[in-house]
Amino acid sequence: MDKLLDPTWQPQLQDVLLYHVLPNEVRSTDLVDHTYVTTVNGEDILINTHPARVNGNSRILIDEHLYDIEASNGVIHGLDTVLTPKSISNDIVDIVASGSHDKFSTLVAALNVAGLVDALRGDGPLTVFGKYYSGMSL
Repeated sequence: MDKLLDPTWQPQLQDVLLYHVLPNEVRSTDLVDHTYVTTVNGEDILINTHPARVNGNSRILIDEHLYDIEASNGVIHGLDTVLTPKSISNDIVDIVASGSHDKFSTLVAALNVAGLVDALRGDGPLTVFGKYYSGMSL
């Protein structure tokens, strides 16, 4: 993420920041479990409420009381990680591990156990076929 502070990467920095913004005010009581919402950058993020997460792994900071923070033009919800849009992180591992394709969770676990994460982050082009059905993949 340090490279995003370099002026050369300003478009990617803008994309990261706009990926954190919804085009309307959404309070914690408005969140619906397992719902996709479109950010200002045009990409969808996955909202879960049980537990409160964005894209499967970014925790909404409920216990820290960093949600529904009032602003003059909307609300703020704190997260424990930076959300990364496709323009920043889009290799095979990033996509299947992002939570936006949560039915690939078994594939992600298998890649970790088999030690193949780095291989699928390597130079491509690569194609992965993964079994995709309710609750599991591989």
